[in-house]
Amino acid sequence: GDLDGLGDLIHSEVVRDDSGEPTRGLEAYLDSIRVLRTAFPDIQVSPVDSRRDGDTWIIRWRWSGTHKGVLLGIAPTGRRVKHSGRNVYTFRDGQLVHVQVDADPTLLLSQLTGPVGRAVSGSEAASSPPQSKDP
Repeated sequence: GDLDGLGDLIHSEVVRDDSGEPTRGLEAYLDSIRVLRTAFPDIQVSPVDSRRDGDTWIIRWRWSGTHKGVLLGIAPTGRRVKHSGRNVYTFRDGQLVHVQVDADPTLLLSQLTGPVGRAVSGSEAASSPPQSKDP
């Protein structure tokens, strides 16, 4: 869907924390969504469950998509991948002010860079030496 209408719902200084450096600001937050949509244009996101505690929403999710755009410097592979995790959304005065993304990026990356036909665990991907492309 269109992201332009989200400005009223998201605070201009929203903070997004994930496994990397936290980002701050509406445009940075929307860019993180655009990057994922560009890398996986057919992405299908499904909520697994959710719960609310005051101004905080916790949503466990899973998604799948075909890698057709650059992601973290990885050229499109055409691979169909699956990923899951949870987001913790904090609201103040009706606007999103903080998002904590809890997902293991090594599991996603291993599906893009590991052997075709099987997902590689995060620990396996970290301990495996790079494969030579020479015969």
